[in-house]
Amino acid sequence: MLGLMLELVRADAEQLFNSVQATAQHADRIGSRVRRLDLQQGNVSETLGLISLILDRTHCVSGVQQAMAAGDYDTAAEHIATFLRLEARLSPAAQGVDAGQAEEQRLLLLSAKAQLEAVVSQRLEEAVAARDHAAVLRFVRLHKPLAAPEKGVSRYIDYMRLVLGAKARELYQSLDSVLDAKAPAAAAAAGKGNAAATTFIDVLSSLFREVAMAVEQDEAVIQEKFGAAALLDVVVGVQAECDSQGLRMLQRFVEARRVAQLVNEAQSRKRSASPSPAAGQDTRATSK
Repeated sequence: MLGLMLELVRADAEQLFNSVQATAQHADRIGSRVRRLDLQQGNVSETLGLISLILDRTHCVSGVQQAMAAGDYDTAAEHIATFLRLEARLSPAAQGVDAGQAEEQRLLLLSAKAQLEAVVSQRLEEAVAARDHAAVLRFVRLHKPLAAPEKGVSRYIDYMRLVLGAKARELYQSLDSVLDAKAPAAAAAAGKGNAAATTFIDVLSSLFREVAMAVEQDEAVIQEKFGAAALLDVVVGVQAECDSQGLRMLQRFVEARRVAQLVNEAQSRKRSASPSPAAGQDTRATSK
């Protein structure tokens, strides 16, 4: 009886084992298929991403060409910046999918970039010559999407120094005119020095005011487009021009006030007023 029961238990266990084994084998087959499907899904996603990347690059190429033909340099620069970002994302393996097309697009974009850089440089020079501040700022900003922000900031600093230098020369000429007009009548006037000092104070105050306005008017644009470090470079460059022009005005002040001559006269008077040893006095006794 016991042996019969054991046989039944054994038969049930074998049946359960076979069922579990079949289920496990089926699960392995499903798992393998799932893994293959997951891998295939990853490959499909990667392929779709690559296709999207290629389409975006193609859109950039056509967009640049259309924008350049229409003279829309801002849009053309943005397309170039987008293409450069996409170029960095395109892996060497992905480029091998259609290396010929990728290289053709790259050459087209580099050609358009060089053409746009030449246009921006020329238009910027024209804007600087015409003192067209809005145009200068526009073409300076285009250096950022063209991957040349340092050059843009440098060109902007040169322009601002040029503008401030011209304004400083105007102030210097007006100062010269005032001093030349006052010189004959004021030569013997007691208040000549104070009048000249007031004139210099007004001129230097005007120069400093021009410097402050120059920095403030484009502060937000420069910081937003090129960063805080670029704004600091602008301040340093403008300050250098202010120092140069201010020094020139101070030299003129020294000339107008005859500072060197007055110092020499004061030293001469001091020497003349110094007591000299009395005639016949024994200097050795005095020294004791």
